[in-house]
Amino acid sequence: MNKLILDPFFGAKTFEKSIELAMSMNKEIFNPKDVGVTYTNINYWDKKGILSSQRKNEPQWRNFSFIDYAWIRVISEMRDLGVPIELIKESKDFLFELIDSKPLYKEFKKNINELKKTMSFAEAEKDEIIQLMLDGEKKVNEEGLTHFYIAIIHSILQKIPTSILLFKNGGVVIWYEGKEELYDKEIRELKLYESHINISISKIIKDFLLDKNCVYLFPELKLLEPNEIRLMELIHNGNYDTISISFLDKKMKHLKLTKSENPKKRIVDILQEGSYQDIELKSHKGMITKISNTVKVIFD
Repeated sequence: MNKLILDPFFGAKTFEKSIELAMSMNKEIFNPKDVGVTYTNINYWDKKGILSSQRKNEPQWRNFSFIDYAWIRVISEMRDLGVPIELIKESKDFLFELIDSKPLYKEFKKNINELKKTMSFAEAEKDEIIQLMLDGEKKVNEEGLTHFYIAIIHSILQKIPTSILLFKNGGVVIWYEGKEELYDKEIRELKLYESHINISISKIIKDFLLDKNCVYLFPELKLLEPNEIRLMELIHNGNYDTISISFLDKKMKHLKLTKSENPKKRIVDILQEGSYQDIELKSHKGMITKISNTVKVIFD
């Protein structure tokens, strides 16, 4: 429904991080149990043609990627809200529509020298990664990017609340909160005055991070920095007594949470917002784990 502009997505973080995230999004590391819906539902949705993945052979399912996982969660929420299969199918057709990636590669080539400055690899490894991206241009152009894929990447890297807006006439808009300049007047008015269903992509990502059963998948994905992954593993395992957080925002300098307050949701909120400076975990055994928020170089 809305034309996607790629310019705001390029250079928002180091391209090194974008590459890591993009590669991890396509790893088929989720089994059917991890996606949180029954085999009956998966089989039914498959027959109706609304899944993003297909079986390799009957009767078994192959594993799912994070993109598949997120889309299955979107379907589940839509069904809980009473959205008919026909409207979900229309949504899928738009959300998984291929996008021309040529403008993205044009910007990539224009910024290669600046990109290399932001990379933390050795010089030879930088050249290898750059060449890998250039060699993959043809494949990316053939396979394409999708609106749904870009929405997930943007939500994670930009830390902006991102939602799918579904209108009763079948129209679909991916809404980036605080980025109204991306949309024309018609779409802004549609959001303000027309009834619609809002499915939060950011909440789906948050719920995944809060799911103790999925902790073992964290290292395979790049939703968080390595030190943040370690932090979440400790919190999920209960290996702490108190958590102390110092913030970048001067309005709220410090916060202390105890284990009895079940602070997982608050911590995930803080990680998603990127609003912390340091987070320190202390245990009754005197062990201290501390992570810092590293501000990376940005290129335009």
